[in-house]
Amino acid sequence: MYNRRYDKVFIMLRQELNGFSMGQQPAWGSCIMELKNKKGKLFVTVQGLKKLTDDRNYEFFVIGGMGTAMRGVSCGNIFVDQYGKGELKWEFDPDAIGQSCFCVEQLHTVALLVKGGYGLTAPLA
Repeated sequence: MYNRRYDKVFIMLRQELNGFSMGQQPAWGSCIMELKNKKGKLFVTVQGLKKLTDDRNYEFFVIGGMGTAMRGVSCGNIFVDQYGKGELKWEFDPDAIGQSCFCVEQLHTVALLVKGGYGLTAPLA
């Protein structure tokens, strides 16, 4: 394990699935993960997404693990306004993300998922 005094990672989210963007341009977003003094913070912003009007919602996940012990942890819902913008701030313990059995070094994917309706879809990853 490396020294976690300070580390910051910037990840661009790109459109993985059509049908959720507002116009001709694809939806996009960014995720900034920061570790500072043994505390983790996640900042997510999305743009160009349609506002969901039915019972579905946008939920942000971090996915990690090793081998067959993979797991997704929900960071919370992202509420998109009428302009297609939304954001999320989430604090976590780098040694037990979302009270799970894996640590921040085992993370490998972040995704914005839509639950409900036709199942589980991933507009941004």
